Amino acid sequence: FDRPNLFLLFIHGKIFEKLHFCSQIKFVRFALNFVPHTKDSKLFITDTTFENVPVTIYQPKKINPGLRKGLLFLHGGCGTFGSKSKIFHIIAICCYLSRESDSVVVFVDYRLGPEHQHPAQLSDALATTMCFMKHAKDYGVDPNHIILAGDSSGVFRCSSILKIAYINK
Repeated sequence: FDRPNLFLLFIHGKIFEKLHFCSQIKFVRFALNFVPHTKDSKLFITDTTFENVPVTIYQPKKINPGLRKGLLFLHGGCGTFGSKSKIFHIIAICCYLSRESDSVVVFVDYRLGPEHQHPAQLSDALATTMCFMKHAKDYGVDPNHIILAGDSSGVFRCSSILKIAYINK
């Protein structure tokens, strides 16, 4: 989807909501389910969980004699939209970052609202961050070289995690 098509999804979702067929959020999520997944022949792409939170791990296939850098990516979407199967441009970015920087990238598929109220998203992001840091070497990652990154509200979660870590140090 390009931006105008995505905009149309929101408009159609609002129409369906006004007609009492379904909520705008449910319509947009349903429509985005049909976006194809990104594959990359130079990466191992693994779906797993950290602390019961779904994550996707992007690891370069080429051999690295040492430990790699790690990057934990928290998506945006105001805490109500976004997941690995629905934010196809973010998946492409995760693949690109992993491949081009020879890093292990972890995409966090945290719980979404309105079904899960705040701070569920932050709790999931914090739990996955702590788990990844604790088990970084299991994924060939140097625990001293892990970056938190995100877009939009994902950046807010990154800054919140850093603040929590600073307060608890």
